[in-house]
Amino acid sequence: MVYPYRSKTNWFWAGAGIGLVLLVSGCSFSSGRAADKILEINGHRIQAEVADTSSERYQGLSGRESLCDNCGMWFVFPDAQKRTFVMRDMNFSLDILWIRDKEIVAVEKDLPPDGKKYTSPPRIDAVLEVNGGFCEKHNIHKGDKITIIEQL
Repeated sequence: MVYPYRSKTNWFWAGAGIGLVLLVSGCSFSSGRAADKILEINGHRIQAEVADTSSERYQGLSGRESLCDNCGMWFVFPDAQKRTFVMRDMNFSLDILWIRDKEIVAVEKDLPPDGKKYTSPPRIDAVLEVNGGFCEKHNIHKGDKITIIEQL
């Protein structure tokens, strides 16, 4: 008895067909993450990992050991409203920048990794988390504008 899918050639073509279907449908084996962005505040550039899905926003920086000096996480929301962030499973302190229309509307500085909840002012559409002390070091305050320089 002959089994048509047992030969290497047939497996190759079956795999190529599946790959073509995934390519045409826009699927991939990547995580589906949005591209990172370079942000600029007061002339200082930050490489920001984008969290723009509910699962990415929920995970945030939880469980990470550290964050590079000029890195952050840029949380993007589909609408502007009050948000609550939790320092769940954090291993380092953070500064949280509450943002609306690319303007910083409030800053929470040097928040300890203690599991506490932090609530934004009303109507924010983005949040930038950076290492604790970052805003003090780079003189970043309420009212400062954020520019998106490029997408990586």
